[in-house]
Amino acid sequence: MKIIAEVTPGRVHGLRGYFPEVVELADAVDIPESPLGVPHPNSVATAAYLKAKYGCEVIPHVRLADLNKVSLLSLAYAAKAFGAYGLVILRGEGRAPDWIGSSEEAALIIKGTKGLKDLRLGAILSLRHPPDKIVKRVEGPFNFFLATRLDLRNPEGQEESLRHARSLGKEVYPYVIVATKDNREVISYVKQPFITEGELRDAVERLEGLVDGVVVSVPHDREGLKRCLRKLARA
Repeated sequence: MKIIAEVTPGRVHGLRGYFPEVVELADAVDIPESPLGVPHPNSVATAAYLKAKYGCEVIPHVRLADLNKVSLLSLAYAAKAFGAYGLVILRGEGRAPDWIGSSEEAALIIKGTKGLKDLRLGAILSLRHPPDKIVKRVEGPFNFFLATRLDLRNPEGQEESLRHARSLGKEVYPYVIVATKDNREVISYVKQPFITEGELRDAVERLEGLVDGVVVSVPHDREGLKRCLRKLARA
C-alpha cells in the first residue's frame, strides 16, 4: 500500500528542516494549494522543487477558484514538465475571471490540449454522497481520486463504492486525518472523520485491499506527521 504524506509549505520558512525525513518515510507527497483559501507557496512550484531536490513522487493541487483557462493549462504543463505523479483539480472557494465551473470541465480542457493528454489527473471523491453520485464521479475523466469522508473505523460500509472505482482502473487514496496532542484544537474544526495516533496502524491495515494507498494528514503538527510515518514504516 502506498503511503502518501500531506505536506503544506510554510509561508515564511517553506519546508526547511522538515522534508528530508518525510521523503525518506513516505512513498509520495501530496501538496495542497492554499488550504482553506489561505495563501501558501504555490503547490506546483513546491512540487517542482521537491522533485528536483529529492527525486520524490509529488502530487500537486490546483484550485479552479484562483485560475482562468490559461493559468490552469500553464500549471498543467508545469506539472507534466517536472514529472509530477499527477495533478489534483479542486474547485476551491470563490470564482476567478473566465471561471471554469467544475473539475470535470477542467479535466476535459486539459486532456484536450496538445501535449497534456497523458497527464494523470486526480480529483476529490467525497464518500458522503449517495452511491449514484459517487458512481457518476468515478466514471469521469480522472485517473485517481483523493477520497474524503471515509469511515476509518468501519470502512466496510463504503466498500462497494471503493471497489467500483478500482474496477474502472481508477486509483483511490483516502485521507487519514490524525489527531495529536498538539493539533486537537485545529482538528475540532475539521468536519472530517479522524483517528488518534494510537489507532493509525490498525486503521491503515483495515484498508488493505480496498484502496491503493492512503494520504496521511496531520494538520498543524509537523512532528506528529513524522511520528505517524515512522509508525507506518515499522508496520
